[in-house]
Amino acid sequence: MSTSIELSVPIVIEKITPPKAPLYYRARPVFISGFEQTDAREDRAVRRLQEDLLKAALAQSAGIDHRTLAQWSFHPPMQHRRLDLVIALRRHTLRSRIFLVTFAALGRTVALSPQLPGFSIEIRPLESVEARVTEVLSEHFKKLERLNENLSDYEFSEIAYAHLDTVQIKFQTNREIPDDDGDGPSFAFLGDVQKVSGAHELERTGRCLNRLYPNDLERALCRDQEVAGLLEWFRLASCAEAPAPIVLVGPNQSGKTAILHETIRRLERRRSSSKTQVWLLAPQRLISGMSYLGQWEQRVIAILEEASRERHVLYFDDLIGLFHAGQSRDSNLTVGQVLKLHLEEGKLRVLAEVTPAGWRKLREIDRGFADLFRVVQIRESADLETCRILIRVVQEMESLHGCQFAPEVLSLVLELSRRFVRGRAFPGKGAEMLRQIAAAHPGANLTKSEVFQYFEAKTGVRQRFMDRQQVLETRTVEAFFKERIVGQREAIAAMVDAIVLAKAQLNDPGRPVASLLFLGPTGVGKTECAKALAEYYFGSSERLLRFDMNEYIGWDSVARLIGTFGGRQGALTGAVRRRPHAVLLLDEIEKAHPDVIDLLLQVLEDGRLTDANGVTSDFCNIIIVLTSNLGAQEAKSRVGFGAESLPDTMVYADAARKFFRPEFFNRLDRVVAFHELGRDHIEGIVFQLVKRALERHGLRQRKMSVSVETGVYDLLAGLGFVREFGARALRRAIEDQLVEPIAAELCAVSHWGPAFIQARVVDGRIRLLARTLRAVERAVLPRGAVRVSSAQDLADRANDYMMRIQAEMDAWQVPDEDHVSLIDQHYYLVKEQLVRVRHLRDWIEAGAEAGWESSGGRSARQLKSHILPPEVYRDILEDIFLGADPGRLLQELADGAPVEDEFTARAHQLEQEAALVEYLSRPQLAEPDRFLIRFQVNGAELLKSDAEERFELYQDWIESYLKLLRDEPTVSWKILSVEPGKAEPRVLANPSISRFLTEPSYFLYGEGPGFLPLLHREQGLQLFCYAGQRFEYGGIDLIPLQPGETLAQACDRALQAPLHLLERTTEVFRVRHEKGWVYDFKTGILTRDRKVPLWTFLTPLLEIPVEFRAPL
Repeated sequence: MSTSIELSVPIVIEKITPPKAPLYYRARPVFISGFEQTDAREDRAVRRLQEDLLKAALAQSAGIDHRTLAQWSFHPPMQHRRLDLVIALRRHTLRSRIFLVTFAALGRTVALSPQLPGFSIEIRPLESVEARVTEVLSEHFKKLERLNENLSDYEFSEIAYAHLDTVQIKFQTNREIPDDDGDGPSFAFLGDVQKVSGAHELERTGRCLNRLYPNDLERALCRDQEVAGLLEWFRLASCAEAPAPIVLVGPNQSGKTAILHETIRRLERRRSSSKTQVWLLAPQRLISGMSYLGQWEQRVIAILEEASRERHVLYFDDLIGLFHAGQSRDSNLTVGQVLKLHLEEGKLRVLAEVTPAGWRKLREIDRGFADLFRVVQIRESADLETCRILIRVVQEMESLHGCQFAPEVLSLVLELSRRFVRGRAFPGKGAEMLRQIAAAHPGANLTKSEVFQYFEAKTGVRQRFMDRQQVLETRTVEAFFKERIVGQREAIAAMVDAIVLAKAQLNDPGRPVASLLFLGPTGVGKTECAKALAEYYFGSSERLLRFDMNEYIGWDSVARLIGTFGGRQGALTGAVRRRPHAVLLLDEIEKAHPDVIDLLLQVLEDGRLTDANGVTSDFCNIIIVLTSNLGAQEAKSRVGFGAESLPDTMVYADAARKFFRPEFFNRLDRVVAFHELGRDHIEGIVFQLVKRALERHGLRQRKMSVSVETGVYDLLAGLGFVREFGARALRRAIEDQLVEPIAAELCAVSHWGPAFIQARVVDGRIRLLARTLRAVERAVLPRGAVRVSSAQDLADRANDYMMRIQAEMDAWQVPDEDHVSLIDQHYYLVKEQLVRVRHLRDWIEAGAEAGWESSGGRSARQLKSHILPPEVYRDILEDIFLGADPGRLLQELADGAPVEDEFTARAHQLEQEAALVEYLSRPQLAEPDRFLIRFQVNGAELLKSDAEERFELYQDWIESYLKLLRDEPTVSWKILSVEPGKAEPRVLANPSISRFLTEPSYFLYGEGPGFLPLLHREQGLQLFCYAGQRFEYGGIDLIPLQPGETLAQACDRALQAPLHLLERTTEVFRVRHEKGWVYDFKTGILTRDRKVPLWTFLTPLLEIPVEFRAPL
C-alpha cells in the first residue's frame, strides 16, 4: 500500500556578487544541512535544490526509520533580517553581513544564520536580537582568532541580498514495516526479493520535464500543426486507455525536442484536472548501478508499472540505445525487449524521438518494435520560418546576456551554418551558434567579426575562406605551398586548384571539398602535402586525420572503420564525426582490403558514411588525400623506344587505373604524380626540417635557442641525399648528426640557466658550442647634484657650468659660413646642445622662485622609462629567461619601480644634457671617426623562411642605430653591400631590413666625430624575446677604419672576420621584448618605448660635469 507524503521545506536564497566573476544565486535549506545549489538564474537554482531534496527524501522513505523525514517537516513561522556586524578584534576589525532567521519553538525564540551551519542562538526574553547575536558572535570570532583561524571567510561581503522561500516535495512510498514475531530482528540475505518502489526509481533515473516549466522549457515557433497533434495525443493519454506510442522522426536539431517542450508548456499553462507527467529516460541510466542478475529488470519493470498506474508519459530520445542497454556476458536481454512486452499490452504511454537514419536502423534491429509506434515526421524548417525563429533567439539572447547583435549577423549565421554545418538541420544549428556567441561575449556589440572568430575557432576553417570580402589571390596560395613543398609543381597546382574552388564555392557541395590521389616513390612529400593542406585551409596541421591503410588489410577492416552494432565505435566514422572539418589522409591506399575500397565509394560520391549503429558522418567539409606507391617501380625502370619521353604522370596514372576499379578511379578529383627529389631539392628541404627539429618540446621547455651556421645545412644536405629514399634519408641525417648531439648536451647538465647552443662545421663534422649567458655588470652611474638642498642651488650650478663651456667654445675657431665641414657642423651641434641646457636651467630657476624643493615638485608624473633599483638587478636575467611570462615580469618590475616627481626628472635631464655637451666639446673629438657596423643574429638562415614572425622586433633594433646616425648632422652615413670580386662596395638607397640579418655582406658605414667611443659601449649580446617565451641573441660588429685605409679595404677585412658572437662574449647588456619592453643592464633603465633612442642608454654613462657633482 502506497502512502503519499508532502513536505514543505523552508529555504534561503542568496544573491552572490563576486568581485571578478558573474553574479549567481545560491539556494539551500534553512534547517537541513548538506544541500546547496548555485546557478546564474534564481529559479533554476531553486528547482535543482528541489530535485536534490526529492531524491534524498525518496531514499529516506525506502528505509524503515522515517525520523529524518519527520525532522524535515519542521517549518515554523519565521522572520528574516540582515545584520551588519562590526567586531573589533585584536589584529583587525571584522566587518560581516549576516542573514538572520528567527522563529519561536518550544516556548523559546531562536536565531540562526544559514551562512553559519550548525550555529544557533537563543534570544532571551526582552532582549534585542541584534544585541544578542552581536554579543555571541563577538565571543565566537575572538575565540577563532585565538586559534589562528582565517576570519576573512566570515565577512560574507559578496552576498548582495537574501530572502526566504519554500519548496514543496511530494512523493509516494510503499514501504511496509514488518511485524515483529518475537524470533529476533529481520535480516536481508543474499537473494532476498525486495519490492522496488517504481516512484523512487523513476526519480533516481529519470527527469520530469514538467518541472522545467516555465523558464527552462524550449520554445517552438512555426510548429503549430505538430504541437496541436501532440496536444491531442496527450489528451488521449490522460484517459484510461493508453494511445499508440508516438515517435518523432526528423534530422538532428530540426526541433523535435522543442516541439515536445512547447507542448508541455501549453499543458502546464492550462492544466486543471490532468496530472500527466512527462519523464525523460536514458537507457544507460536505467541500468546504472545494477550489478546482480535480474536487478535492472526489476527496476525497469517497477518504473513501467508506476508509469502505467499514474498515467505518466515516458519519453525516450535514444531508441537504439534501448537495445544495447542490459546486454551482458550471461544474458542478451535488453531494456528494449522488456519495453516491447509492455507496449504490446497497450498500457504504456510512450513518446520518442529519432533521426531518419536511426529510425531505419531501428527497423533493422526489431521491425516489430518499430511497428508499434505511430510516426510523426518533423521536417527541417523553411528559410522564412528559420529567420523568424532565429530573430526570436536573438531577442532572447540580447535580453539574457545584455549583448546587441548587428543586423548582418543573422544572415551570416544562416550562410555559414548552411555551408559548413551539414550534419544538422535548421533551426537548431543556427540557434545553437547564436546562443554560444552571445554567451561568449556578454554585454558586447556583436558583429560579423565575432561570428567569424567563433566559427573559425569551432571548425578550424580560416576566415579568408568564409568572408567573401577577403581577397584570396592564387599567387599567395602558391607561395605558401612552394615554401613547404619542394620540387612538386603538379602537386602544388592541384592543391591550389582545390583551395581556390573552395573559396569561390564552386566545388560540389554534396561531395568532399576535394579528393586527391598522390602517387610517387617514398620520401618525396606526399604526406607533407596533406599536412600543408590542413595547415593552410584549417589553420593547423593537427587538423589531419591519418589512417595507415596497411593496418586495414584483414577481413574485419570494414567493421573497424565503421564499427559494429552495440560494440565499438567506428574508427573512421567516429573521427570524422568528432572533427568534420579536416584533411583525411588515407596512406598507402593500395594495401587496404578490397571491401575498404568499396566502402569509400559512397564517401567519394555522396560525402557521407553511415556507421553500424545508423549514425551518419558527413564528409562534405573534408579534404580527402589518398597516397600510394603505385607506378613508382614502373617509372624508375622504364626501358624501350620512347620510354623516356613518356611523362611520369601518365605512368603513375596508368598504374593506378589498372589497380583500382573504374567506379573508384573515376570518383577522384585529381591524380597527381610526385617526382624523385634531386640534390638541389634536398638543399631546399633541409632548412624546413632543421627548423622543425629545433622547435621540439625539449628545447622550447628549456627556452634553448640553437644557432646553425650555413655550412651545417650544406653538410646535412650532402649526408641526407639518397635518391631512393628521398627526404627520409635527410631526416635520419638530421637526427643522427644534429638532434642526438644536442640531446646529449642537454642531458649532461642538470640545470640550464640562460644559454645558447651554436652548431657549426669543424673538420668536416658538426660541432656544438654551448655557452651560458650572464648579465653585464651594473654600471656605477656618476653621482649628480639632484641631491642638493634646493632648486636655487641646482640653478646656480647650471649657470657656473654654462659660463665655463661658453668660455671654452669662444676659444674655438669660428667656422667659415661659406664652407661647412663635418667638424664645423660639430661646432654648431655643441652650441645647439648648449641651448637645450639653457632651457632646462630656465625651468629650474622658475622652480626656485616658486619654491619647488628637490624633495618634491609641482606634480608627479608617470615616466616612459624607469630606473630599477640595484637590488632588483641580481637575478633578473635568469628570471626573464626562465620565467613563465617574461612580458608580465617586465610589467611587474615597471609597476614596482619608483616614480620620479617632475622636478627630479628635469634635474636628471639637465645633468645628462650637460654631460653630453661636456663629452662633445672634448679636444680629442676634433677629428671624425670612421667605422663599419655589421648586424648579427643567431638563426639568421631560418629567418629567411619566417621573417614576418619576429621582423618587427629586429627592425626596431636596427632602426635605433640608423636613427642614431641619421638624426645627427655631424655624421655622414650610408648602407653598403660588398660583392665578391668587386673593387668598390655598392651603396644601397633603400634596402630591406631583413637583408642586414641574412646577408653578412651588408654594412652600415658612418663617419663623424665622437661616435666611436659611444658605439664601443654597444658591443655585446642583446636578447630578443618573441612568441611569448622564445629567445634569440644578436649583436653588432664594430669595425673602426684604420688611418689611410680605404672603404673597400675595410669591407674586405670585415668579411674575413669570424661571425661567432658567442666566442667573443657571453655578456648580455640589453633585452628587447616583442611587446615593446627594452631593459638595459648597464643603466638599469626599463622602458616600454620600442622606438626608444639609443641616447637614452648612452648619456647616463657619461661623466657628470664637475659643477654638478654633489658634495661628499
